[in-house]
Amino acid sequence: MLIRRISFLILCVVLLASPAFGQEDDAALLASFQKNFLRASIAIKIQVLQDAAKVENLDMGPLYLQAVEFVLDNIDVFQGDPTARQLAVLGVRLIGLSGYDQASRVLWDYFTADSNTTVRIEILSAFGHFGSIEPEIVSGLNGWLSEQNDRFQTGKEVDFSVVSECVIALGLIGDRSSFSVLFTSSVIGYPDDIVRKARESLFSIEGDFKELVTLVIRKNPLPEKLAALRLAMGNDRLGDEDRGEIAEEALSIGIYSASSELEDRESLRQIRYEAIAVITEYRWFRATSLAIDHFDLTLIEYDRGIGRKSHVLDAVRCLGAMGTYEAAERLTLYLDLINSYVENGRNIDEDIVLGVIENLALLGDKVAFDYLLYTGYLDYSEKVKKAAREALNKL
Repeated sequence: MLIRRISFLILCVVLLASPAFGQEDDAALLASFQKNFLRASIAIKIQVLQDAAKVENLDMGPLYLQAVEFVLDNIDVFQGDPTARQLAVLGVRLIGLSGYDQASRVLWDYFTADSNTTVRIEILSAFGHFGSIEPEIVSGLNGWLSEQNDRFQTGKEVDFSVVSECVIALGLIGDRSSFSVLFTSSVIGYPDDIVRKARESLFSIEGDFKELVTLVIRKNPLPEKLAALRLAMGNDRLGDEDRGEIAEEALSIGIYSASSELEDRESLRQIRYEAIAVITEYRWFRATSLAIDHFDLTLIEYDRGIGRKSHVLDAVRCLGAMGTYEAAERLTLYLDLINSYVENGRNIDEDIVLGVIENLALLGDKVAFDYLLYTGYLDYSEKVKKAAREALNKL
């Protein structure tokens, strides 16, 4: 066997040294390696692959695939055999280095058949070397990572090394379908190294980032919706309009989603509060109707002792930032209600009254004229009456 191997290597050297060595000779040399692989023991098969890897300018992908298929076809026989696994790992590694993406289907079959950490890491690394892989395999990788995320969240054991390599591979593949599962991987509490790699992979995904993060806000679990909103607001690549649209989507979900769970309801409120701050900052007037609905909901929560005064003031400021007639009309109706409360001897928080008056002044719409004027006749403090007079002057 040793003599045969030496003679084979001499043949390789002679062929490669020949000026006439062409495509037909390439095919013949590949076939010779494949024949030697077939007849060799597992240990010699490894040496055949190692020798093949030294041959330059010749695609040895079919040989490397042959090695992986050999182990996969006999996986039950080779269970626990370290030499067979060494052969498979070498074949997978060489497939990746040579970029032989025609082997992707077999690699995925091997990934699902062998849970060994080294094997799976090598397969994922190979996927990362390919320019692209079949959508079905990307879907399989997404599904596998999603399953690991679920296991981790329920306290079950996961292989962090393989999870880490998977998020890297999905980032290198760059398919937009991976965005959601990578986002989940970045926020559920994995070790910092995995979180960092998941974030890096997120930003390497092809496609419109605004559209992708909006999809997460629509479809992912509630805690992830809030995390997605925060991620988007911290992304320098997004412009003011993009941020406004994302915040509008988040606010809509926060207002119109329902849950019987106390924790979920609190998450929805937090989404609203953070979205409304963004809409106020960027004066996103297209969200006026949502801002009004949020204002109404915030008042109900405040009356029930669920929300804080600061939330009411934020909702008022948001309407003031809209610059629309609809916002002015809603604040005016609220001022009318406050006036009626004061007229009937009910105590009203002065900060809220001042907030409403000041934001009506910012809006500058004459719809508020009669109600601001009437404020001066009621039992308000001089501070409130002065603010009302100043607001009237700005209409």
